[in-house]
Amino acid sequence: MKTQSPDTQLKPFVNFERFVKPRYDKDVAMYKHFSETPPGFEEYIQRYVKMHGIKPWLETLQGLKATEKQIYSILNAYTKYANRSINEVPQLLAWLDRYFDIETPLVEGIATSEYWRKRLEKNTFTSNITGE
Repeated sequence: MKTQSPDTQLKPFVNFERFVKPRYDKDVAMYKHFSETPPGFEEYIQRYVKMHGIKPWLETLQGLKATEKQIYSILNAYTKYANRSINEVPQLLAWLDRYFDIETPLVEGIATSEYWRKRLEKNTFTSNITGE
């Protein structure tokens, strides 16, 4: 079992949208300065992911001992913005642990695609539920 430093335990969890929002606000100001129409927030996020991926956000979560809700948020970002399917959940959880030291909570079935299919099916915006 991994241990966390006191600094890691005190960091508040910020979901992906809240992580991107300050960057969006800064860029909107720049668009307005040049009298251009800025993209909407959802379009901006799609562009951000194409340019940077979600790795910069995950780096801010380094060492997180995640709750079920936080893992849900991370996997939701993967399915919504990084076009990953629910079938990839076991690999994603292993990758989060290996490269970002993000610990998955002990919940029965949490590392299975079936568990997340049931959780994420409730969201209308998740288009990659079936892995299509």
